[in-house]
Amino acid sequence: MKILATVLLGPGAEAHVAEAIATVREHVDGFIFIESGGGHVAVMAASEAAAGLWCHLAAFAWGGSYGAARQFALDKARERGADWALTLAPDERLIFPEGWRALLEQQPGAEVVLSRCKADGYFKERLLRCASGLAWVGRVCEFMSGMTVPQLKLGLWFSELPKTADSERRRWERGVVECGRMIADGDDRYRWRRHLGSCLMGLGRREEACAHYRAALPLASTPEETAWVRYLLAEQLVLDEKYDEAARDAALALSEHAGFMPEFAWIQAYCDFKRDRLQNASRWAQLGAHWPEDSTRVGFRSRQAKAGCRNIFGTLHSGDEKRDGSFSTADFDRRKAFGPNYRTLAGALCETLAPKDCLDLGAGQGLLVEALLEKGIPVHGIEVALAAEVSAPDRVRDHMTFGVPAKHWDTVTVPAELTTCIEVLEHIPEPEADAAVAALCNASSRWVYFSAAAPGQPGKGHVNCQDKPYWRQKFEARGFRLAEEQTAAFVERVRDLQPCWWLPRNAMIFERTMERAA
Repeated sequence: MKILATVLLGPGAEAHVAEAIATVREHVDGFIFIESGGGHVAVMAASEAAAGLWCHLAAFAWGGSYGAARQFALDKARERGADWALTLAPDERLIFPEGWRALLEQQPGAEVVLSRCKADGYFKERLLRCASGLAWVGRVCEFMSGMTVPQLKLGLWFSELPKTADSERRRWERGVVECGRMIADGDDRYRWRRHLGSCLMGLGRREEACAHYRAALPLASTPEETAWVRYLLAEQLVLDEKYDEAARDAALALSEHAGFMPEFAWIQAYCDFKRDRLQNASRWAQLGAHWPEDSTRVGFRSRQAKAGCRNIFGTLHSGDEKRDGSFSTADFDRRKAFGPNYRTLAGALCETLAPKDCLDLGAGQGLLVEALLEKGIPVHGIEVALAAEVSAPDRVRDHMTFGVPAKHWDTVTVPAELTTCIEVLEHIPEPEADAAVAALCNASSRWVYFSAAAPGQPGKGHVNCQDKPYWRQKFEARGFRLAEEQTAAFVERVRDLQPCWWLPRNAMIFERTMERAA
């Protein structure tokens, strides 16, 4: 049995191809290198890595089609008498189980052998029987056409080098162009529509993405394809907070393909959690987390859904902080011990800034709100977690708004001379940080008092710990300067705080330098 590895050598391949070859050279009988834009440097790097093995070089004029390039490589393997062609990209690393070639020889009718991604759990076509009538199809999102028997799993795994944000964006942009081109040329099929939707989603064009997901539904040819795209649509309903619709569609899709239990159980658990149907959310979460793997599935990623189910279950059954970064009632109760520290903070703010009024974003159960009220300062607090309301004193609740996500702060803020945000934004995902800072700045007529956990600072639910320059840049971009004199005076007044030792260390006071927009 002769196995030849085919490797496309495009621009930049020389940086990583040697490591890719090292993971397969002991498992194949030779290499076919397809020079498709990488030039002499890439060819030399590949040849040196494959030294001692049979190698063949062929030039391919890149025309923008990955399917055409892979088909060219497959044809070259056939010409060279290979029984199997193994596809390998320079950014891939393969892991082979012991005795896999012997297992393959025992499968004379197999046409395609799959490998599984270590990170996401999805499958890729890896080995192709040259004597079959298989052919690569697609300018992007290419796949094998003409399969007559089920694809084979032999325990092969692969990993991919992480992509930069720029390269990921270029991949999405290319996917939009090429899938649109194939559809416009009359090749309108499920795979192109789904991939086009995913690329548009990556570019933030959600409405267009959903339109192509919906267009993919009637083109689906298997229950797995139908379930996959129904999940993608249900996911968008969740993002739009349309939990009733998402739960309904997930139930319908699950009736069509029960093997998608982890994904749709996650949708159901999350929707029930958000609709305060906590007992049912717990049931769905347990079901999804412990559902056995469906060996017939090859195209979806259930691992992330299982992790989501475990997080929901942990949130519901833990007295500690919730896994989504918000706090439980028990956690807010424990924070009552910080009350004296927040009274000191309030006094320091009044002495340093003498604010006429204040807006506290991420106010918790109102520790600062209560302390400022005691000093006669008009103040209003806005808090993300509904659980905080249970721990808020009665006199504070009238000055608070609960259950407002940071991404929606700008819709409920009221103008104030001073806005404050104390140890909150480290709990907010980084993509939402700009919106939160913008809400703080837009509401303030003069001052912002800000602190956030630094990298390495202990705490629960920290997902975006940053150094001060990171935050300072965001405030300066919105017309606020670091008020060094006021910051120093404030820190001096609170420097001995205990147990909240982190508050003096993280404190920054900003002053508006630009007129606030009307």
